[in-house]
Amino acid sequence: MKNESSFNLILIGFIVIVALAGGYLYVTSVSTPLTPLTTITTTATTDLFSNIGSIQLNTNILSNPRFRALTDITIPVGQEPMGRTDPFASFH
Repeated sequence: MKNESSFNLILIGFIVIVALAGGYLYVTSVSTPLTPLTTITTTATTDLFSNIGSIQLNTNILSNPRFRALTDITIPVGQEPMGRTDPFASFH
């Protein structure tokens, strides 16, 4: 019994040492400097805005008779009764 518990302690100690060594190697292995996220976002946003300026919209569809014949078919939503003021309150 004592032999088994000392084996478990040695095994747990070995696993902890391997985990710490792996973590240390992982943290120190970063050799290239990381690019800040704001630089990437700024570059992508600048590219997007430069592409948006070149878009040409055809407005002839607005004068098309088929477009003008379209009607609004929305259905008004009626007033529904409100729920409980405190949804977490107990029922009495």
